[in-house]
Parts: sequence; C-alpha cells; structure tokens
Amino acid sequence: MNSTTPRRAFTLVELLAVIAIIGLLIALLLPAVQSARESARRTQCGNNIRQIAIGMLTHHELMGGFPFGCNYPLKQMGLALRDRQSWFHELLPFVEQQPLRDQLMAHLASGGSVWLAPNRWIPIPTFMCPSDPVNPKVITGGWSERPGGTPEDSQGFHGNYLACSGTAVNNPSTDIDGVNLSGLFMGSPSPADIRRRSLAHCRDGASNTLLVGETVLVADNLATNAHDLRGRYWNAHVGSSLFSTRDPPNSSVGDRGWCIDVPPVARCQAVASNNVAYSLRSRHPGGANGAMADGSVRFFDDSIDPVAYRGLGSRAGRETSPAP
Repeated sequence: MNSTTPRRAFTLVELLAVIAIIGLLIALLLPAVQSARESARRTQCGNNIRQIAIGMLTHHELMGGFPFGCNYPLKQMGLALRDRQSWFHELLPFVEQQPLRDQLMAHLASGGSVWLAPNRWIPIPTFMCPSDPVNPKVITGGWSERPGGTPEDSQGFHGNYLACSGTAVNNPSTDIDGVNLSGLFMGSPSPADIRRRSLAHCRDGASNTLLVGETVLVADNLATNAHDLRGRYWNAHVGSSLFSTRDPPNSSVGDRGWCIDVPPVARCQAVASNNVAYSLRSRHPGGANGAMADGSVRFFDDSIDPVAYRGLGSRAGRETSPAP
C-alpha cells in the first residue's frame, strides 16, 4: 500500500452521531428493563403473599381457625402488658420459622416482653416486598432505644404484609378494644381471652373476603425518636400489623396512626393512638397485592371502585367481589 494513501476514519460529526444514537437506544431500553424488573419484583411480592395465605390456611386446617389478629386490646394503653403478639407470631411455624417461635415462647415464659424478644431483629424474606427500598427495616426508634440504634436495641423486624381488620378503624369509640371488627382479624380483651375467626365467619364467601395485603415501610427518625409503626410485628401496638379497606389502595388520604408522612407513597394524617387505620399501600405502580381468604392472590388497582373495595374488607356484609 502506498504510504501516501489516506486512512479512513470516523469524522468528528460521525462519531458524535454514533454516540447520540447509542445514547438514544439506551434511553429507550432502560424503561423496558426497569419495567421488566418491577414486573419480576411484583410477581415475587405476590408469591410472598401467597405463602403467607397458604400458611394461614394451614393454620386454619390444623387449629380450627385463623391466627389471632392481636392478643391484646387495640386501645391505647401503658407498657405493663408484656404480651403484644400479633398474627405474625402464631404464623411463624407455618412459614418455616418454628425455631423463632420457640425462642419467643421461652422468652415470654421467663417473664420477658415481646418487644425485647431474642432475634426479633432478624429479617424474614417471606415478609419483605422486593420493591420496597426500606427493606430490611430492623433499626427503629423506641422508648428504650439508645441514640444511633442497633438491631439489638430495636422494636424488631418490620414487614410489608398486614392482615385485614375490616372496613373501618381498628379502635372505634364503640369498640375501643377492637374485638368486634368487621374483618377476619381483631384485637382481644386480654391475652387470656384471645379472639379468633374462621372461614365459617365468611358469609361473603372466602373469595370475597380479604385476608392479607401490602403496606409500605418508612424508616424511623432516630434523631427525633419518631416512629412509623406500619408493618411492626414485634410490639404490634394498636394494630400496626393490620390494615383496613376504609380507603382505596395507595389513597391520598393519609393513614391514621403512629406514622411519618412521606408523600406520595406513605401518606400519614397524624400521629395518633385512637381511631387508627392503615391502608393497603405498595411501591408497585398502579396498585397493591393482596390475598383473599381462599388463598387466591390479586392485584388491586388504585382506581378500584371504593365501595366495592371496602366491601372486600368485611367478612359478613354479603358483598360480592368486583371483577379482577
């Protein structure tokens, strides 16, 4: 080849055009990749809920009823009552967590409290939605915690899945103990008088009655000792492990309870211990996952008819389920 023959190469304009085309292709591809990832996360979340629902139904078959909602009154009270178990604790043996259940019961038998139980800070993947970036929530504020917080100081692992208490608030003035709520899960007058419900109570039919659903997690503010109780199982105060269908999924109406307002996904009206109600909420675009009392899993759109959705929270209102 003649040494004077010019070499072929990209001009600056051609190079910039190639870079622009590659950038455009990446920009078009990223949303599709993100959408595919979220679809996979939503599916995994639905699988988690299905496992919880199967565990509850297995408990029902073996024990003659669903786990209790809470084994204490849902009214505001002092800290003297050591046993604040929720449905989560009764369900542990049915989701392959028998050792954790055994440790808790031994701790309670020795006079310890639920909120100081050993290994309460250990995350359980079945109770974690992969779309929630706050997972795993194990560092929390609290009345006995030191500034900075460690898992051993915390109020315990918080999860993304709640049981359905009904269509209204957890502790209305006419039922401050929460023992007559319209859903499948409720409070109890005391740990010695635990209230349970079964499929026999589902006059609407199991496929028309909500069993469990999602919530979002919010990190506690350790500097101000502000709590967000949503999803708190250990020391499940005034129904932090329960949700209501009073408002539609991901409602702009804030939850009422001990929570921190984080627009738009984790709205909270006020810090309160009376008339508490937490709604179905999720990080999935357009809705949230839930399971019915027959074990079927559904995705509830934010745009679902509020009246029809509210009816799904009751076990005996004779409502029918809206079309999926």
